[in-house]
Amino acid sequence: MITGIIIKNTDGSNTFQIGDLVTLTIGSDIGYIENEKWIVDGYEQKWIPSQSILVDNSSIRSVHENGLHKIYIQGVLHKSGPINFGPLNIRRIEDNKIEYIEVETNLGEAKNISISEGEKIQPYTSLIPRGGIDYYTLSALLLALLIFAVFLIRFFKKKETNKVEVLNPKQSALKSLQELQKYSRVDTPLASNSWKDFSYSLVKIIKVFVRQNFNLSIEDLTDKEFIEKLGAEINNENQISKLENILTRLNGVRFGQEPLNKSEIPQLIIETRSFIESTFIDKDKRKK
Repeated sequence: MITGIIIKNTDGSNTFQIGDLVTLTIGSDIGYIENEKWIVDGYEQKWIPSQSILVDNSSIRSVHENGLHKIYIQGVLHKSGPINFGPLNIRRIEDNKIEYIEVETNLGEAKNISISEGEKIQPYTSLIPRGGIDYYTLSALLLALLIFAVFLIRFFKKKETNKVEVLNPKQSALKSLQELQKYSRVDTPLASNSWKDFSYSLVKIIKVFVRQNFNLSIEDLTDKEFIEKLGAEINNENQISKLENILTRLNGVRFGQEPLNKSEIPQLIIETRSFIESTFIDKDKRKK
């Protein structure tokens, strides 16, 4: 049976903190056998949890000192508060004979391992204490990381939503053409302000595309000068002729008060689209 248990800090101090390496000394009245081997019964792993202490199963050794049989066990403190140990069965194996020492230390019992001579377990003040993080600190850190992750997700999602799409001249012109199709979907004949709005919008789409696609300065040019300057860039008389016809029809609507039938709109959009797609210069491909 056990005759006594004491605990010592291996660094020689009189205080204990989570993570300290400690030595348990167990006195036993079982006869000492030289080179005897002791293990914690029922466990094969190196570290064994036992209330306040993680026991090092490979550290158990037996000695005979001053006529006393002593068993030394090393472990690591991993809980704050009163130091409690067990229940564990420590087994001795010798000549196929198995002997046990049952170590169980609970509060209120005579064998309870407590800190004597005024030694107190000091509460740790570091965010990450020596020996590891306790469950409360770990929970707080995980919650903070979760809140931070949610913040990052929302931030980048909002940034992606507010991101302005950069279109090349062709994409921008075709998108604007798509919006003009609303004029052909009305059930009633177009009012004068509607067909004028359509005409001005379509001319603007054409000239903006030409300026961006060919990098031409055309702000102060007449339509005739515009066609001539564009003809110098495009070696396609058929496309130039079609574009000239489109501008002539639109100018008649804008300045000559000629009415525009909504049935003409799809054809004007189709011909403009054909001009844009056939003359677009893909600068990204040229760079490659």
